[in-house]
Order: sequence, then structure tokens, then C-alpha cells
Amino acid sequence: MSLFAWVSHLMILAVAVDGSSGNWPEYRGPTCDGRAQVNTIPLHWSENRNVRWRTPIHDRGWSTPVIRNGQIWLTTARMDGKEMYVICVDRESGDVLVDKKIFDVPNPRPLGNDLNCYASPSPTIEAERVYIHFGSYGTACLDTQTAEVLWQRRDLPCNHLRGPASSLVLWKNLLIFHMDGSDHHYVVALDKTTGETVWKVQRSTDYNDLDPNGEPTADGDYRKAYNTPLLIDVDGHPQLISPSAKAVYAYSPKTGREIWQVRHQGHSTACRTLYDGQLIFVNTGHGKTELLAINPRGTGDTTESHIAWRQHRYVPVRSSPVLVDRLIYSSSKEGVVSCVD
Repeated sequence: MSLFAWVSHLMILAVAVDGSSGNWPEYRGPTCDGRAQVNTIPLHWSENRNVRWRTPIHDRGWSTPVIRNGQIWLTTARMDGKEMYVICVDRESGDVLVDKKIFDVPNPRPLGNDLNCYASPSPTIEAERVYIHFGSYGTACLDTQTAEVLWQRRDLPCNHLRGPASSLVLWKNLLIFHMDGSDHHYVVALDKTTGETVWKVQRSTDYNDLDPNGEPTADGDYRKAYNTPLLIDVDGHPQLISPSAKAVYAYSPKTGREIWQVRHQGHSTACRTLYDGQLIFVNTGHGKTELLAINPRGTGDTTESHIAWRQHRYVPVRSSPVLVDRLIYSSSKEGVVSCVD
């Protein structure tokens, strides 16, 4: 489920969901790969058929709704970006429980095209707390019972150039997200209780686009990215997999220390990484679009040593693939659905 356009609606289909998967805590769900455990799912629906309820949502938002304990939380923003909201909807009835303006933005940067909006980053939710994010325009933590803002941060700079889109992840006591724009490129971890910065690491990417004075010569489009990090376990050790423009990184989620990187020629990466316990599968985004299968058991620059295979035909630019039974399913912007071993 997601929001569409400024005359959008939030709809819930008549789906019977297992109790174990009743929560949808972050972008791409409880397993971070878009899969949901359901008993039945409708194969056909329309404005009325197989729709349990339908609730209008004002303004525009492309963030994924998150669900916990009967509440659906989502974000939306004015089309000019000057007001940003969080909304909570009752899961059973579709009634709006909370509709709260979180941020006023007097001078938002223009989006430059219609491929994004100001409310694309998805929230994440846990017991009693929901965390919302509008990129450099602000991040906040709310009490899910009272909708009180417990803390907020508005001092993390980044020119997203085409609007924000990277979503939030939780790991232990940390709230982690990317800030990859045309100017700043870093990953930051906040204390989820206080909002204070625990660590912040700059990308070590060599963009190969500086003039003799050290100033970028290329369009900032080639430096930005919209990816969401993925936490994985590699032989008992946690890694934060963090795709960016021109490279994909693995960091220690505890400290932000860079473990390894693989260089590539893409930019504006958006598809979320997949992991099958042995290899990670990373999409390189725009430019030279490839799907890379990478062994995450290296250190340093592993570009020449740890790429198991590359796929470049019908690889999606923005939509995230799905991994089921060692098969990767994806749909490209050309409208081609493919399955890769």
C-alpha cells in the first residue's frame, strides 16, 4: 500500500494476514524485502471489489505506511514542500486518528521534476514510538499513544537535489539513515531515545569529477542517491549494507567503521539490497544500471575480488526486486518482468 498523488487515498484490501506478520515496521516490511506472510490475497480488485475501506489522504506522499498494534502511520506533504505532516489511521476502520503538521519549511528546494515528492522517506515503528523522516527537512520521534513529538532534528544538511527519499532503519538503540545529496554524502546514527548523534561517517567515494581547484565539475545528479540501508549478519557479525552513488559500502552498525566497499558506475540508487545468507544483491541505479552479486566477507576495496556475477539486462532502475527460493524477480522501467537465478 502507498500514497498516490495529491488526491490520494489509503486503501486496505480484504486480506487475511497471519498474526506473526500483522506488523509492517519499516520500508519493505518485517523481512526488509517486500514479502508478507498472508493466508489469502485477492487477485482482483477495483474501487469497491475486495476493498475493506478507503480513506482520503491530503496533499502528496510516496512513503510506505508502517503498521503496528492496529495503527497505520504515514507521511504526506504539501506539493510545494512548505508543510509536512504525519498521519495515523485505524487499521480496522480506516478512521484518521492523527493528522499532525510536524514541520514548516519556508524555503524548500525545488524538486526539479515530477519523479519525487517531499514525503517519500518511509517511517519506522516499534513499541510506543514511531520515527518519521523528511530528509534534511527534519527527523522526529513521536509517542504512538499521544502523538507527542518526543524529539526532533533539523540540523543535518543535505541538498537532495530531487527531493528526499532514503528511509529509516532501527538497530538496537540506533536510528540510522543515509544523507546522499549533490553536496553532502554521509551516513548517520542517532540515539533513538534522545535523537543525539552517536556516529556519523562520510562516504569515502572518489567521484573522479574534481577540477584542479578541487571543485566538482559534474552535475550533482551523479553524486546523489536515495537508498535505504540493510542490516545483515555475516558469520555472526553485523554489517550495515549501504549503497550510494559510485559505490556500495558495508559499515559496522555500532561504530560506523567502514568494513569494505565495491565501486560501480551508477548513481541515484534507490532499489533496496537483498541478502540470501551468502551473497548480497545490489542495484547500481541510474547510469550504468547493473545488478551485482557481492560476497560480503571482505575488507577494504573488494571490487576486483568479491563480485560473484553481474547482470545488466532488464535490471530495474528504481523498483526493488524480490528474492524467493533463490530466484530474484524484478520489473524494469521498460515493463519487462524477469527472473534471475
